Amino acid sequence: MPRIRTDGHPAGQCSSSGSVGSGPRVQGEVVILGVGAFGVTPRQNGSLRTLALGSCVALILHHRERAFAGMVHIALPDSAINPARAIELPGYFVNTGVEALMRAMAKFADDLPVGLTACLVGGANVLKAGSLFNIGEKNVAALRKELSRRRFTTLMEDVGGTISRSVQVDAATGCVLITSPGRESWEVRP
Repeated sequence: MPRIRTDGHPAGQCSSSGSVGSGPRVQGEVVILGVGAFGVTPRQNGSLRTLALGSCVALILHHRERAFAGMVHIALPDSAINPARAIELPGYFVNTGVEALMRAMAKFADDLPVGLTACLVGGANVLKAGSLFNIGEKNVAALRKELSRRRFTTLMEDVGGTISRSVQVDAATGCVLITSPGRESWEVRP
């Protein structure tokens, strides 16, 4: 499975008219997802956004031909540690979050994952507590394994390191805009 890691490409074409607070500019409606939430925007003028990804990872799926996107904000790799939470908030875990997102996206395309591009953002070690827990690393590894099992062929990543990230995907273009405090925004593109 090809992996593309981008490190700080300056923002450019993701930006357009219409503001989202004082941060990046996008056109159309922006849906903000919290920890454990997932969503799909079938609207060509819509975007999905999640904030403050430390060890959490955003999985972003985009269908270029049909111009729709989905995102899930994952906190932990496996729901076995808290099955009740997985029922209440399936996006919280890799194993239940990917399935919930795929089911939601299947309402707009019945041949998934054909045509989908996958992108992972986050998975940092922001606590700088050494390698004791490495939750971010475990989240990324679990997501890579799950996506491979589901036969995703295109995977873009901006993962690891020690910085917190916020991310937004534009449903029409698939452009992924990443921001981090004290840095210029950058893009990951299919």
